[in-house]
Amino acid sequence: TPGAKAIARFVVRLAANGSTSAVDINFGVASATNTTDADTIAESAFFHIDGGSTAINAECDDGTNETNATDTTKVISAGTAVANRSELWIDLRDMSSIKYYVDGVRVNSGTTFNATLAAGPLGLLVHVEKTTSTATAGPIYIDAAGLTLRQQAT
Repeated sequence: TPGAKAIARFVVRLAANGSTSAVDINFGVASATNTTDADTIAESAFFHIDGGSTAINAECDDGTNETNATDTTKVISAGTAVANRSELWIDLRDMSSIKYYVDGVRVNSGTTFNATLAAGPLGLLVHVEKTTSTATAGPIYIDAAGLTLRQQAT
């Protein structure tokens, strides 16, 4: 549930991040999935990569509050080697101030990512979409994905 004090973690490699801007790749948590567009999922917190770009974006939505994809100023290095891994963390312990980390460094600390109205449940989601038949992406390697739940003292 959204109040579970969770941290989502992904370790990923993208052999190719999409041949065109028609490809979107998302790593995060969501209340549902969608066959064509992750942006239409009512409750989510994602790292988002537009195909054809190496920029890593962060975004969240709770059905009312929405923070659109915001550039983290970090990039993903396309390739299959271990050196191409990116480690992505989403700290959901405070749903009014979701925190994003890329390779251990907090990003977008000046942006408020608020999903306090999310009712959940939220589950891990890796979502790849494309809007044209000629666009390609991947392969995408998920070396690790997990959700850590911690009780916090109040």
